[in-house]
Amino acid sequence: MECLRFLEMAGVPPGNIVHMDFDDPALRHFRSGEQVAAFILDRTESCQGVCYAFLDEVAHVMRFEKIFEALETSGRRFEICASASSRRLLS
Repeated sequence: MECLRFLEMAGVPPGNIVHMDFDDPALRHFRSGEQVAAFILDRTESCQGVCYAFLDEVAHVMRFEKIFEALETSGRRFEICASASSRRLLS
């Protein structure tokens, strides 16, 4: 992913970046937005400065809007990039 490489080249610490692709079978155990938010917040606990969350195919997660609510109210600064295929959102 271009954005991830750009951030790494810019010197953003790996601990400040979370990338999750919910098409990946390894992430199927994340069933709810609350679970995803808890994982991201735990993973970025020592984040200094801006934290980055890249969430691909986020529509596979039930109540995915809870992710954004939790990150927004966490007291940390998050930049979030989320994608979802429209086919999945419309079903």
